[in-house]
Amino acid sequence: NGDGNYAIAFAPVQAEITPKPVTASFTAADKVYDGNAMAQASSFDFGGQLVAGDVLTITGPGGAATVPAAFSQVKAGVWKVTVVLASCTVTGNDEGNYAISFSDQVTATITPKPVAVSFTAEDKTYDGSRTATVRDFVFTGVVEGDVLSVQDATAQFAESRVGAWPVTLDPGYTVTGNSEGSYALSFAG
Repeated sequence: NGDGNYAIAFAPVQAEITPKPVTASFTAADKVYDGNAMAQASSFDFGGQLVAGDVLTITGPGGAATVPAAFSQVKAGVWKVTVVLASCTVTGNDEGNYAISFSDQVTATITPKPVAVSFTAEDKTYDGSRTATVRDFVFTGVVEGDVLSVQDATAQFAESRVGAWPVTLDPGYTVTGNSEGSYALSFAG
């Protein structure tokens, strides 16, 4: 168009800039079994995925350093932990430049809850044996809604002669309600 024979006008052109997908890694805290899947996440890191000069910060409700999260299982063991963006406060993304997701490879441990188990041993008339009868097992510290019981329990007096003696359970008893291994049981007479 060196001769100016054309009047060139450009039509308006529009293109979209979409949010950059970024995945935050994080740390999840271990906990003692408490009967629920609630977890706590912290130490969020974007590992160099952000555009130079941008800073994203993730906090929990009220600016807390920890964010509510969830274990994938509600029993003792090592489980994946997930964070939901709606449970976080993100600062530095006011313009929506980033589509944030969270690593799906983070795990944490739910450890068995210590529970003391007491029981009653019945008195008996001397019969030359150490065999004892036990009953009334009480599990102190069990999570509300969980029910534990002892089946097939046999026990022994420390001595077979007349006197007040410690009573201990024999191996082979069964504890029902703890098949998940969520309780670490200790027995006391």
